[in-house]
Amino acid sequence: MINDFNKKVAKKIKGLSVREIYRSLKRRIKGQGKDLITLSVYIMQFLKDVANKKHISTNLILTAPSGCGKTETYRAINDLFIEYGIPIPVIQIDATDLTENGVKGKDTEDIAKRIAESFVDVENNGYAIVFIDEIDKITTRVENESNRSESVQSQILTLIEGRMLCVRLQKPERDFYYNSSKTMFICTGAYQDLRKEKAMKKQKGQSIGFMREEKSVENEALYDALSLDDLIENGMKEELAGRFTDIINYKRLDPSDMKTIIEMRKEEIENEMDCTITLGEKAVEELLLMSNGPMGVRKCTKEIKKRVAEALGEYLVDDENEDEFTDALEVRFESLDEFEVLKNNNGNADNNETEEKTQE
Repeated sequence: MINDFNKKVAKKIKGLSVREIYRSLKRRIKGQGKDLITLSVYIMQFLKDVANKKHISTNLILTAPSGCGKTETYRAINDLFIEYGIPIPVIQIDATDLTENGVKGKDTEDIAKRIAESFVDVENNGYAIVFIDEIDKITTRVENESNRSESVQSQILTLIEGRMLCVRLQKPERDFYYNSSKTMFICTGAYQDLRKEKAMKKQKGQSIGFMREEKSVENEALYDALSLDDLIENGMKEELAGRFTDIINYKRLDPSDMKTIIEMRKEEIENEMDCTITLGEKAVEELLLMSNGPMGVRKCTKEIKKRVAEALGEYLVDDENEDEFTDALEVRFESLDEFEVLKNNNGNADNNETEEKTQE
């Protein structure tokens, strides 16, 4: 029987479609066109199943190197649900918080309690989308830690396969029965070492004798697609792998996508630090080179913020300048080591008071 909560969801998603979900995600996550379409289908199907009180059977693994959009995917879906008023929580937990019983850390019931605390609708006893991040950290075979890994994987398995858990909530104080079979789980991980291992094996297989020149596998390794069989061979229990409907591999971002994301992150930092940032061609090229590393675009974000803080700091501590943050300040970077701070008067760049600063 469809209850009031399912009816609420049905009403909220009337104007939502796979196309709208895809467009919303695409605005935030760049360079993952086909994979975002697939993900949008799964999200829409989950919502329709909730609206019609059908069994929830879709769970996903999302793999991508750091900085390619895993965390942004969680945020984008969460914001989409808020925008449409969908009363289903979207939360993220860290798989490394889970440990076997007797070891410092959280167990399944602690995780279930956090999920339950996210429910704002009292009629919802399990409908949620839960991102479990860093899944690669507990599903990778490590010497002398196989028993611990299997124990932690078993705990996640009990959640994903569906379990009724009684958790004690504080506000208001009451027992809450959480049915995890109503939750869609999306496990995310980079699997960087596994990708590198696969690439090295492929390169070795393509080598002809000892005369073939060895080439770096770093970039290729970061973006190799993975299969569930790869994850099982790497240490994931077959029972756990069998609970996932699909594995989505985010692709390597091309330079144009990287530039778009860098611009988006720059605008976020401008809003956060209350200034204008201008990146010259050389600075952008330096950031693009950084984005090819293990941290991806996340490294670029950290670097921009760090350099802006340094530039503003040097400007603001100078006795000749006003000692205050103001949106009239602009930081221009020719390169990451060459910058100037400008004070704009009513947005008129022609009358700027300029102080040039060059880092050693």
